[in-house]
Amino acid sequence: MSTTIPFTTTKHKIKYALNSLSEASVKLENRIKASELADFDIKKNSEIDIFNFDFFSEKLKLGIQLGSFSFTNDDLESNEEMKLVHIPKLGLQVLKVSDYQVLIDSDQIIRYLKLVVNN
Repeated sequence: MSTTIPFTTTKHKIKYALNSLSEASVKLENRIKASELADFDIKKNSEIDIFNFDFFSEKLKLGIQLGSFSFTNDDLESNEEMKLVHIPKLGLQVLKVSDYQVLIDSDQIIRYLKLVVNN
């Protein structure tokens, strides 16, 4: 997958990444609220121990972290994959997903979260 984003300065890159991350956060929040996942009281912007999560459910012991995709082809391709990470010290699972993936296919993320909930 080849993506070319024409930026003239680092400032443009940062602004694009922040706008994209904000848009992805709102989109994912709306998708969660519209699904049966809303029953799990998923809160936005939570801090647990030393970790910050964009979304967190105490009931599920699940945190979701959104990350801005990188601007190189290799990083972009490797960050498209969702990753489920365990933090044994806190008994938490963390789903790491890129803003790009949320913007392109938020339904896939909702399906994945439902699988995590049912297991």
